Parts: sequence; C-alpha cells; structure tokens
Amino acid sequence: MDALYSRADYDYTSIRYLSRSLGDIYNAEKHGVDQVEIPALAKYYFPVAGILQPFLGAGGSVVYDRDQISHGEGGQASPAGPMPFFYSINGGLIPPMTTVSGDGVLAGGVVLSHRALHVSAEIRYTHLFDDVVTQPALHTNRNQLSFLLGILF
Repeated sequence: MDALYSRADYDYTSIRYLSRSLGDIYNAEKHGVDQVEIPALAKYYFPVAGILQPFLGAGGSVVYDRDQISHGEGGQASPAGPMPFFYSINGGLIPPMTTVSGDGVLAGGVVLSHRALHVSAEIRYTHLFDDVVTQPALHTNRNQLSFLLGILF
C-alpha cells in the first residue's frame, strides 16, 4: 500500500460565440490540481534464485483530486453593443472543485536485494474510471503510466 502525491498546472481558455448582436465571451483561467492517490496492490513475486526478483501486481486505488483556480480573466465583446467589458477572477474566492474516484492498477517490476538493502523498480498503469477534469471543452480521465523507484525496509 502506498500514498502518492502529485501536482499539475493547466491553462483553460474558452471563447463562446453568443450571437451577432451579443458577440463573444472570452475566458482564461490558470488552474492547479493536487492529487493524492492511495493504491492497494496484491503482488506476486516469481520464485527466482539470485538478487533480482521480478513481480507482477494488480489492485485498486482511491484518488482524491482538488482543482483550484489561481487566477483568470475574461470579457465580452459585442460589435453592435456598448463598449466591451472585462473582468478579473480572484481564484481565492472560488471554492475548489474536488473529486474522489476509484481506479484499477496494474504493475510489474523487479526488486534488487543485497543484504539489508532492497531497491524496487516498478512500472505502474493506473486507469481512472471517472472524468476528473470536466470543463465544457475538456474531458480527461487522466489514465497514467508511472515509473516508481523505491527503497524497501
């Protein structure tokens, strides 16, 4: 069982056409996503003589995502209407969007053992079952392939 933390930043920009008289709405936001993943895997270690011991693993994981807008700006421009207006977004005033999802995990790797030192190299595929980014023009389930290197005690 592990607890993994990651952080990602992304920019979200949209332009929406309303009509000829109303014009367009422009929006640009800077987001920061904090992710905590707690996977639990059952691992099978192949019985091999020597210092290298390969393994395969499978299991499930719970993922908590927190998507917070740090800042942004937007506006509306109308060719037939009054002067365009613009606004600024203070991300601290907008509550973060949080999601909790479950996923499946597959892993494979090898453990190098020498006396009391055990080093593990692992490739892990995580398949998230739910969309965690759900902006109107952007949908992703953020499936990921990870390489983990660890020291075992």
